[in-house]
Amino acid sequence: MIRLKSNQLKVGMVTAQSIFNEKGAPFLVRGTPLTDRYIYRLRQLSVPELHVTSLSADFQLPPPPDVIEERTRVQAVDSVAETFRQAEVNGQFDMNLMEQCADLLVRDIMTKKKNLVQITDIRLHDSYTFSHSVNVAVLATMLGNLCGYSKSKLQVITLGGLLHDIGKLAVPTPILNKTSSLTADEFKIIRRHPSEGRKILKELNSPIASILAIIAVQHHEHLDGSGYPY
Repeated sequence: MIRLKSNQLKVGMVTAQSIFNEKGAPFLVRGTPLTDRYIYRLRQLSVPELHVTSLSADFQLPPPPDVIEERTRVQAVDSVAETFRQAEVNGQFDMNLMEQCADLLVRDIMTKKKNLVQITDIRLHDSYTFSHSVNVAVLATMLGNLCGYSKSKLQVITLGGLLHDIGKLAVPTPILNKTSSLTADEFKIIRRHPSEGRKILKELNSPIASILAIIAVQHHEHLDGSGYPY
């Protein structure tokens, strides 16, 4: 798979990832040959880059199968979005919904052990956080699967990935969706979201609440000791 900037795309190239609108409906489905109109709309919608199957428009390779089913991915993004909405409105959310979502993701990954291809999708508008959370969950679970983790451990990892960014609920939307560079003060606010996520998750009525809280608070820590909040 080859990632190209939007201005490098050519008519006839085959898309290797899907693009969805704000309602979760497909705007451009993976495996679609690009046309002039598609390329124009991608640039108009400020999609910065896209994976394609080949540099040559004359060599139209189909995209490889994804590690999870597209319907699973769409359902997972919708479930994460609903969970964030519940937490924002009520301060609580339906853990059962997240557990069902994790089960679906783990099932797909465990049944495709030899398929290590992971092509993420693109979400238009303000649903980046939800799609990103699903991508993190999938990649983390793939790594756990390669390490031979049990299904129960994979489910914990998956839930951790799905919920790792829930602390962004404490970040004002204008800062969260800002496309230009953040100011020093805005970045200080952004840096609070791992700690805010820990606060939310450690209050869950769940035996794995403490583990999920640790995942949230540590997801911006680096192996060399840099990162934040510590």
